[in-house]
Parts: sequence; C-alpha cells; structure tokens
Amino acid sequence: MKRNRVSAITAGAALVVGSTLTLMSPAVAADVNPFDPTFVPNTTDDLVGVGSDTTQIVTHDLAVAYNAGRASGRLASFAADGTPATVTLRSGLAAITRPNGSGAGKKLLYAPDNNANVSFARSSSTLSPAEITGGLKQAAFAVDGLQMAVSASATNAPADLTIDQILKIYKGEVTNWSQVGGRPGTIKALIPQSGSGTLSFFTSQLTAANGGIPFTPVATSTQEHSDADVKGDPNAIAPFSSARTTITSTVAALGGWKATRAVYNVVRTADLANATVGARLTNVFGEDGWICGPDGRAVIEKAGFEQLASTEDGGACGQFVTDPVSNLKTSDQADAVVTTTTLAASAPGQRTVGLRATVGTGGGAPAAGKVEFREGDALVGTAFTSGGVASLTLTGVSVGTHQYTASFVPTRVNDFAPSQSTVQQVVVKTPAAVSVTGVSAPYGKAKTVTVKATVGGAAATGTVRVAVGGGAARAYTLSRGTATVSVAAATPAGSLRVTASLPGSASVDAASGSATLRIAKAKGAVTAKLVKAKVKASQRGVLRVAVKPAGVPVTGKVTVKVGSKVVGRGVVRNGKVTVKLAKLKKGTHRLVVAYGGNGNVTGAKAKVLKIKVTR
Repeated sequence: MKRNRVSAITAGAALVVGSTLTLMSPAVAADVNPFDPTFVPNTTDDLVGVGSDTTQIVTHDLAVAYNAGRASGRLASFAADGTPATVTLRSGLAAITRPNGSGAGKKLLYAPDNNANVSFARSSSTLSPAEITGGLKQAAFAVDGLQMAVSASATNAPADLTIDQILKIYKGEVTNWSQVGGRPGTIKALIPQSGSGTLSFFTSQLTAANGGIPFTPVATSTQEHSDADVKGDPNAIAPFSSARTTITSTVAALGGWKATRAVYNVVRTADLANATVGARLTNVFGEDGWICGPDGRAVIEKAGFEQLASTEDGGACGQFVTDPVSNLKTSDQADAVVTTTTLAASAPGQRTVGLRATVGTGGGAPAAGKVEFREGDALVGTAFTSGGVASLTLTGVSVGTHQYTASFVPTRVNDFAPSQSTVQQVVVKTPAAVSVTGVSAPYGKAKTVTVKATVGGAAATGTVRVAVGGGAARAYTLSRGTATVSVAAATPAGSLRVTASLPGSASVDAASGSATLRIAKAKGAVTAKLVKAKVKASQRGVLRVAVKPAGVPVTGKVTVKVGSKVVGRGVVRNGKVTVKLAKLKKGTHRLVVAYGGNGNVTGAKAKVLKIKVTR
C-alpha cells in the first residue's frame, strides 16, 4: 500500500466550525489555546468537558457550531494539552491543572477525584472496569482509525507496516528500519503519555497481536497526536488518530496496519437520571441529540472522523452504555443502497459443493464487492461479484450434511450496505463412479461392453442400467462391481454410444459413464457359381451368388459383366441372389461378378467364371 500523504484541513472546514485549525504543536499566542472555549462557562446550564487529545479538535468544532446564537446552555470543551497549563472550568472558580487525556478527563467524573463542575469527558478508549464501577456511561458518536505516523518531510520507514512488524518494533526486537524494508536508520519508537485513550487502545492492539500477553513497550513517551517529536525526524514513528493526521502536513500516515475504534463522550449515570441535567446531556450527546444529527455530522466529517449511524438506521450513535461499542456502522453506510444476499447451494456429486450468491439491490445497479462463504463460523472461500452474482465450487467436501451462509462485503460501504443470506443446507453423498469400455469388432461379429461401478471406492453391488445406441436402457446385474453387455453381431456399422448409470440413493451419488463403440464395415467376400457352365445361344445362363459375412443380413446389388458390358444384375437378400444373364453370342465368355457393398459390408468381386455358349 502506498503511504498516504496528509494535508492541512480545508478552509471550508474552518469556516463551518467558526475556528481556524492549526498544527497540533502548541505554537500559539501566549495563554491562548485555540481549542479552549472563547468564553468562561457559567455555573448553571453550560456543559463543560475535558479529556481526550484525539477528539479535542472535533469536539471544539462541534461546540462552536452548537453554540452559534446561544448565550447559555452552551457546550464548552477544554483542550487536553497546550497553554495555559491550567483551565477555569466555570465562572468564579479557581483554575485547575489541564486534564490531559481520556483517563485524566474521566477521573474527574467519579470518586475520589470527582469534580462536579465537569459535565462530560472526551474519550478515545472504552470504559475501564473501575470507571464502570464509578458510575460512568459512554455515548459513542464517531469512528476513528489508528495508524502509524512518520515525518512527512523525510522518513526511513517503509511505505507499509504489518501489525507483526509494529509489535516487533515496540518489543525492541526490530531496532533498525532496514530490518523491515526501510532505509538504514535507528528506529525511534514513540508512545502516547500515561492516561491517554490512544495509549490504552494501541497497547490493547499490541497485546492482542502478542497472543494476548501484555508487555511493556520499548518506546519513548510523547504527547499523543503532537507532531513535535515526529516532524523532521526520519526515524520517528508514533501511533496517530487517522482523523488527526488529516489536519497537519508535518506527519504522514503509513499504509498497512490500521485499526478502527469508536470515540466517546462520557457522563455520569447519576446525571442522566437527573431530569434537568439528563435532558441537557441527551439533547447534545444522546441518540436524538444534536451531535448525532445532520448538523453534527457535517462538523464531524470535516474534522476527518465518520459519524456513527443513528439507532434508527441500525447504528449506535448516542447510546449511553458501559460496554465497548462494536457496531461501527456510519451515517455514510446508512445512506448506502440496501442489499439482500440469497444463497443457492447444491451438491452435484463427487464430494463437491456449488455455492452461488445473488446480491440484490432492489432493481438498482449491480452491487460491487465480494462474497464470503462460510460453514458455521469458518470461512470456506471468497468470490468477487460480477453482475451481482458470486460463485464458488468446493471440492473434497466430507460426506454428510453441511450448512452454508453467504455474506456480501461491499467494495465501498458508502455505496452498498452489507448483507447476509439465510443458512442453506446440502447433503454431500458418498461418491460413485461408472466406467464403460468396449471391444470393437466389425459388422457380423458379436461385441462385448464391460461396465465397472464403484461406490466410495469399493466395488458396487446391485444393478446398473445400460443403454446401447438409442435403445431403451436395460438392467444388468453387477458381479464384483462389473457387468458385461453383449452387442449383437447384426448391429449396423458406425459409432455406437453406450451409456451406463447407477441410480443413486439418499446416501450415495448417482453416477454414469459412457463410451463409444466403433463398428467397422465387414470385409465382403463373394462366391459365384454357374448353374450350367455350357448353354445354347438361345438360352440365358444362371448364376447363384453368395455374399459374406454369413449369419447376418447382407443386402446390396450384384453386377455381372463381360468386358465392359453388363450382362446381369441382382439384388442381394440375406446374403444371396440368383442372377439370370442376358443371352450371349456363341463362344466362351469371361464373367466378372462384383458386389457393390452397403453401409455394413465392403464391396468385393468373385473369381472370374467362364461360360461356354453353343449354337
């Protein structure tokens, strides 16, 4: 995968949210943080939030848009890092140390560090057991990615890194970029500061890649999503929010590994139960709240995140829960064309299964993507759609009952929605096989055809049905898996198709086999005999002619010539014909008797006969 170069946020995005987005480094005017509220929140109905660095910019932008035209009941979100080092949460209160990160923000919502002046905490990680016990709930609102980031101006890192390569870097097993396909250079691995939600999520990904075994990363702590330790350093690498990489030109996101996660706003369960405070919180963060609505979506997407789909559209935006949100369906996906996947499964025999998935779009353009075929939870194969159809043939499938499903995975989730078929069941039977071999012989001689049948590799028993040529099939008994079929000597010459079949059963495949028996023309042989070798000129000579092969019907015509003159003709029936010759002149004549042949027998000539004609 190519490295994705990121750029500064567009001017259009800045205009929508009413603020100018800058680099993540705190290079701003003294004591002014661009992502703090421009007002001091009141002590009555303003909602005040602190916490995650990952979502500080998007939440600031949401607050600016939400607060337009409001003098109270506003949304106030304080940045996680930068100057000043302290923040004044509400009017008339003493300043506190700026809470830096998801964990630091959430701590202010429950004992022993509970601060009643904090209404919500931004979080890029899900609730911990301690936070759940502390009475917190989280409402997811957007999807973010986590990727590895390097300096955009120069880096020794390769264009892509796998999770296995990243794991080895953070375990200290890979220390030079040349070990993973990059240019020589000692790797400077960076990791977010303690309490960071990104740190929590990243280490959970590393632990999973390490077989579930936790370890202490070999890395230097840095402020999450700050470019200060990355830009200009060709050997630096750090985990970065995909959305945050889109608002600075000093870092570049590497290809390869990328994880997705929900990002949250966290509140107290007790506050939700309070009629007044709960209404304020749900009106902003809840399922039908402003952030999960169309105005919130515009801001979220301009900040590089993807808004989670509403619960009405099958999403999880704004649901107050304690468990991690795994339903990452986005609003873009909710806009996608709804699809249906229908699976047809067949077991045609020989331990094969045919799977054909049809992805419907309600009459629209064919869905583009792939279909994953599964037996239970096991993936058995994948096929790309063509014209909305994907097909797969499985071979070597075990005998027995199998259940399959097909899941459509769109190429672009914003164009087509995924869908899954119902379970389809097929029975794979014991395979059977039939072979046919024949011994060819010419017309006039009996032929034999041998049929062999097996079931599961062993000799079959019972009967096999055999059809010779276009004749009706007859049953033949198998002996040790073999049956012999006789073909009559009188069977006409030519190509004869012989087909044998086993009917099959509930547990055994039907099977058939065929062969072509080639019957050649018989070689004709003609014998001729004069009834009288001496006749008078006033008489007609008589010839008796026989045409072989004998024992089978032979037809055709016989011609008798003296020189080039035909002196007699006859039609052969059952291999014989009597020919009366024309009257001949006095003298001795040589008679040439020729059989013209037919479809089954070749032509032939008899030995020359002599007939003597007297006065």
